[in-house]
Amino acid sequence: MARGRLVWRPRGGKTVVVELEVGSGCRVTGVVVSGDFFVYPEEALWAFEDALRGCGSRDCILGAASEAARVSEAVVGFTWEGLGEVVAGLWERLCRGVEGPR
Repeated sequence: MARGRLVWRPRGGKTVVVELEVGSGCRVTGVVVSGDFFVYPEEALWAFEDALRGCGSRDCILGAASEAARVSEAVVGFTWEGLGEVVAGLWERLCRGVEGPR
């Protein structure tokens, strides 16, 4: 199992903190996204986190972000696409530690 934390501040945006845990098979086992941003409805953020659990590919992570963008009515401080890319990058970095070099 590997854990990582990344602090991201998109240009002109708000601070976003991603805490990610990756287990066997390089699957996401835990995730928390926090920061000083705004998402409405907030359930969209919870749904994004839930959708990430079990993801074992970049496409799955980006798909979860795309779905969150579809169901959220307002986001201030980041874009779902940008957040998906950040989470995917952290996931890839953690997977190298879990499975060795790719």
